[in-house]
Amino acid sequence: MKYALDGETRPDYLVTVSEALYGLPTVVIYILLNRLNRPIPTSVAKSDILREGRRIARKELTRRRIDAANGGPALPTPTQLFSELESKPLSYLPDRVETKMSALTNNDVQDTLSRHIEDVLKLREKI
Repeated sequence: MKYALDGETRPDYLVTVSEALYGLPTVVIYILLNRLNRPIPTSVAKSDILREGRRIARKELTRRRIDAANGGPALPTPTQLFSELESKPLSYLPDRVETKMSALTNNDVQDTLSRHIEDVLKLREKI
């Protein structure tokens, strides 16, 4: 605008600068949005589910052990824990796990849940 009012011609480098200022962020935003739209690979989804499940199970079992030491209900035996996990296989898993499991096939879901049960039982032995 300044150049048009003064009757001067606009320098050539201003076009390059404006293209860089507007074009580069647009490309970066496009790349980021493209990455977000990709489906999660099954191996990544399974490992995320198992890692979060171990974290939650460790916290819950530690809490139960502390409660038992303070006179609360006893820590469940491995058999009791196994029957609890069989009746509610999604226990010790976060609420948002359904979105990650939706990308998995039925066989992958069953495999992930069985590995989750094994992980919880191993954590019970350690605690």
